[in-house]
Amino acid sequence: MIFALYRLGYHSRLTVHGLRGTFSTIANETGLWSADSIEWALAHSTGNKVRSSYNHAAYLDERRRLMAWWSDYLTAKNPNDLSALLD
Repeated sequence: MIFALYRLGYHSRLTVHGLRGTFSTIANETGLWSADSIEWALAHSTGNKVRSSYNHAAYLDERRRLMAWWSDYLTAKNPNDLSALLD
């Protein structure tokens, strides 16, 4: 992803970490997705060892829908106006 930012000329204005944070914030604020599926989409652990010892769900179906939703969300934006991602 960082190489894509360089090729697009945004390496000094955007970071991969910032883009991941934007995704997490927007997805969480919609209330459409479980926090677990969002964290799994970001390859994060839940941080709770007891819970993760018992819960082995991968949330694949919800993550697929989440990624399709995110794609639609980004596609609906003006590709020449990244101001929403830069704020």
